[in-house]
Amino acid sequence: MPAGMQSLVKPGGYYVISQEVTKANIETLIRATPRIKVLQQNPKFVAVVRSAFWGFPDMIEIWESDSGVHLRGNLVIGWSDYGTNRRRILGWLEQSKFQK
Repeated sequence: MPAGMQSLVKPGGYYVISQEVTKANIETLIRATPRIKVLQQNPKFVAVVRSAFWGFPDMIEIWESDSGVHLRGNLVIGWSDYGTNRRRILGWLEQSKFQK
């Protein structure tokens, strides 16, 4: 894991704190993601993204604190997402390196 990040993996979800990104930058990447519906923007950014095949919903939340930008992805239905939220969030963090 890159320096400046802390994470927590649990079945069906992923949570990370990053000091290397801005909330605005991550929001831009999320809005460009297919099958995203933004539910709330301030103070916490909340969106739902649906799986391509079955359309299962995953909740995405982003907020800022003194410790950095918090990103959380969690399934709504079922007990495991097989690492989907982790891959999605780490993908956004990787893409954000190229948008500075």
